[in-house]
Amino acid sequence: MAFENIFSQVVDGVLASQMYNGRPKSQLSQAEIDGAVPNQYYLHDYKNAKRFTPANTPVRQKFNGYVNFTFNSEVDVDFLNDAEFRNTLSSLVKTAQFPTAEFQTDVKNQYNRKRITVSGVEFKPISITAYDTVDSMWVVLLMKMYSHLFQNPLNKYSVNGGNVSPKNIDYDVVPKSVASGGAESTGSSFNRPFDSNRSGLNLRPGNQRNFISHMDVVQYHGQKATKFTLFNPMITSFEIEAIDHADSQPSLITMNIDYENFTMHPKVNDWISEDELKRFSDFNKGEWQLAQNGNANAANTPGGSNPASVPISMSTRELDFLNGEGEQKIGRTDQVEFLDAFSNNE
Repeated sequence: MAFENIFSQVVDGVLASQMYNGRPKSQLSQAEIDGAVPNQYYLHDYKNAKRFTPANTPVRQKFNGYVNFTFNSEVDVDFLNDAEFRNTLSSLVKTAQFPTAEFQTDVKNQYNRKRITVSGVEFKPISITAYDTVDSMWVVLLMKMYSHLFQNPLNKYSVNGGNVSPKNIDYDVVPKSVASGGAESTGSSFNRPFDSNRSGLNLRPGNQRNFISHMDVVQYHGQKATKFTLFNPMITSFEIEAIDHADSQPSLITMNIDYENFTMHPKVNDWISEDELKRFSDFNKGEWQLAQNGNANAANTPGGSNPASVPISMSTRELDFLNGEGEQKIGRTDQVEFLDAFSNNE
């Protein structure tokens, strides 16, 4: 009986509103349609699924991304944080993984009911591959990082005028001589050619510990970006692809990177900075500003949009729950309100 009543109400609602399959019949005026109460019809908007089309929320493509490296300003290499150098360096990156969090859990029994407890989080290493160019830009950078951490690659060549040749490493396992015990050898028992500066850690002050202070893995579209920031990343290993006379493919460099923490940039779909836009457009002509000023049709840069009719995917979203400080610090239960913003296009 309950089902028959519900079915009868639906049929009555459809007949009363003079609608069939969600489409109004010709004798129903537009004013009557606009003023209709929702329970008077079965389907109000037969184009309801239009908001899910790629025009509003297009699927990301893998090649729409890049990696930015920010080097420790305390390390005495001024050119590392030059915008042109960083853009050139990141343009050689072929693939880059996103940071990954793995939650440490333990399953316990509570009166035969399973309970999952969380005890911590682990960050999985990421891998980055870059093209090895003839100017050896990435190789030089990696050697700079290597020498920043270790003494091993330092002072291994001798320079004599225009000639540069490798130094011989002295054999220092057995001492060259044993002291005779005379006055000239007081306080020593062996004469050993050991040089403590030849290898081992290149000890530095704490503020110079990290060669890279942070790096951003960026996804972009229409002059806007979503960023994941990795803090205190450390290149734990790198491998330069081998010489192969039977292969004509580009030579690659593979790097494995650990990091101490990561998070997402508090502004999702925020405008890309001027320095980073230099890699995409002729910003000297001001073309990159056209889309931001709402004149997307005149812009040569693809993907611009008019702020007056920005689709959901292009709207800037403030991740306040990631950036609260002091009394304004966001609590764990205040994140739901942010997620509600994705349900409309305002």
